[in-house]
Amino acid sequence: MPVLRKIVCAMAWTGLAASLTIYLLSWFGINIYPPLRQEFMLVLALALFPVWGYTVMKYLRTGKLPPFTFNIPKYAKERFPFLPAHWAVSIQGILIFYILNFILFVIWSDGGGPDIINGQYALTDHGRLIRYISRDEYEFYLANEMRLFSGTMLTFYVIATIYGCVAAKIEQPDKSSLIP
Repeated sequence: MPVLRKIVCAMAWTGLAASLTIYLLSWFGINIYPPLRQEFMLVLALALFPVWGYTVMKYLRTGKLPPFTFNIPKYAKERFPFLPAHWAVSIQGILIFYILNFILFVIWSDGGGPDIINGQYALTDHGRLIRYISRDEYEFYLANEMRLFSGTMLTFYVIATIYGCVAAKIEQPDKSSLIP
């Protein structure tokens, strides 16, 4: 395994673990408080660039998608030719997770995000005050906001980890077959 791939895969697995941890903690109301929250999410977002850059460049160079995904049985493909390719099924599953995550965020956000204005907890929309809220509501909206950001990062890290690290490892050719 080349050194660059090891570094990128370590970044991908770390980002995946960090975003999954934040996502799960947010469901239990455990929040990362500002300003640490903003810097941490920025690091997670910036780390996506080399991870995705490596993954995309690898498959632009080879011109094929990896085989590692849910397999659709051959008889199902024959009976139902409209089924998507097997690699598309896993991408669709991951995107459905992201869409559900976003829908839950929109439903639970009440049109704004948590903020502190003059020492009082408030729900705001781009600086416009919607209403003042209690500390418990503030915690709820913070957790909801963290769930959106970490769920977004989780989606991208899962795809990059599957296609850049796991599938790439599976599709490496057998070195014994290369010997003449």
